Amino acid sequence: MIGTLRIKFINGNEESFVFDPKFDPMMITNRLKELLSLPALVFQLEKGVTAIPFANIESISVSHPKLGRGSVSIPLAIAASRR
Repeated sequence: MIGTLRIKFINGNEESFVFDPKFDPMMITNRLKELLSLPALVFQLEKGVTAIPFANIESISVSHPKLGRGSVSIPLAIAASRR
């Protein structure tokens, strides 16, 4: 199983990233909360780096195998790959 981080942008578009689920879901959530003080969310991808300005993000949802059928949603606005 994989973990998924889904970003909904203020223009209505969505983009999903997958990550290694070996990370504890609460660690990921806590890390995202820390990142909210930065100007952009940055992903280390296989072929480079993607930076998404938080000003363009409406919400972030994290799904993780350990969360079962639920997900953690962080309103607002980890190594990953595009889904």
